[in-house]
Amino acid sequence: MDDIITTIYCLCEDFLKVMHYRDDPQARMTTAEIMTVPVVAAAFFGGNRGNIDKTRRFLHEYAYMPKMVSKGRLNRRLHAIDLVL
Repeated sequence: MDDIITTIYCLCEDFLKVMHYRDDPQARMTTAEIMTVPVVAAAFFGGNRGNIDKTRRFLHEYAYMPKMVSKGRLNRRLHAIDLVL
């Protein structure tokens, strides 16, 4: 499970680098970390809305993402990701 979560994060990070996406310097979590949460939820927790919060808490409690944002902030950050493909 550790390797898969790390791989998901690295793929998100590499994708954002290719897209020349820059995070706000004041952001508590990177966009790659934000994108990792729903992907991990889909892979391990069934992926529906209730399980995204379980995934958020899991990633924080097991120190995968020690600077986890609140449920509402995560949702706003997810919907604010604007990648022009």
